[in-house]
Amino acid sequence: MMNLRERWIRRRQQIVVAFIAAGTLVFAGLWAFESNVGIILESDRWAYPIIIAFLSANLLVIAAVPRFQPIAEVLCFLAVAFYLLTQIVYLSFGPPNTSIYTIAVALLWMPVLYVGAFMFFSRSRAMVAVGVTFALSAVALISGTVITASRGEPTLPALMINALVSHFLVLLLLSLVLILRDEFDRIASHARNMEDAANTDTLTGIANRRALEEWMQRRDAGPHDRRVVLMLFDIDHFKSINDRHGHLIGDEVLVSTAQLIRSQMRAHDLVGRWGGEEFLVILDGADADVATRLADRVRQLVTVAAHPVAGSVTLSAGFVVCEPAQSVTTMFRAADAALYAAKSSGRNRVVAG
Repeated sequence: MMNLRERWIRRRQQIVVAFIAAGTLVFAGLWAFESNVGIILESDRWAYPIIIAFLSANLLVIAAVPRFQPIAEVLCFLAVAFYLLTQIVYLSFGPPNTSIYTIAVALLWMPVLYVGAFMFFSRSRAMVAVGVTFALSAVALISGTVITASRGEPTLPALMINALVSHFLVLLLLSLVLILRDEFDRIASHARNMEDAANTDTLTGIANRRALEEWMQRRDAGPHDRRVVLMLFDIDHFKSINDRHGHLIGDEVLVSTAQLIRSQMRAHDLVGRWGGEEFLVILDGADADVATRLADRVRQLVTVAAHPVAGSVTLSAGFVVCEPAQSVTTMFRAADAALYAAKSSGRNRVVAG
């Protein structure tokens, strides 16, 4: 099963592939539209098919050999960046009376390239790519502004200056959004760590009583369509272990017992320390037969895994099946009574409530 980081990387790769595919379709659409209405530049008559073929080829490479995707991503970004920068340079230093449409198209697509850089690259590499691209376009736009102004063309210089300012603001806002996202992620991570710490037993590393009680409250607060099993384990004669061997050995017994109990549970079951030497296990969707077999397996496992100092340890267990319509808080009392019956009848056994 993929961990969260692997899932994030996989999803990012899928998004980038979709982004490249969308860009290919956009270039194809522009080629068809501009050719149909007769406003296509002579350079674009060969530039469009070349870049469409290049992007398509990289998509095929990614599909055939996925490990080459990072290289294909870089090549696609560089190809589009080179195309847009050459367009800006050509239009800035090109012949007089250049169509405003042709200049505006190149300028409009530059912010998309900036955003795409942060999808294609890591944060630091994206900043470098965006910075270099903006610097080159700024040089071309400033030079183009001076040239077109000297020709007595008031519209084009104003357009270029507006484009330069807007591109700078886009980059500034993009940087601020990324900074705010980092700050939010940091705060959210800190909050999750604080919540985990508040709901985790510091000795055993499993859920503490607070987390277990909060689960019970949530369960009783809303309707549910699945039964649960409430199972209490108690280490037999734990006080004598502390008296004979000391509390450090007693803590080691608690930790090892908690880990052994957790090792036998499913991923969606909840295991916690109820208090002292008692552990509460909540089995989702289980019945009495499943609970009995699991409790016996845990009990035998703990007995076999003897502590090197304290020796063999036994467990008593009591459980109850809580149907969807029943209150977990109320049924917990029945599980506690079943545990008391197991201890009263000789310990080292499982009793169903």
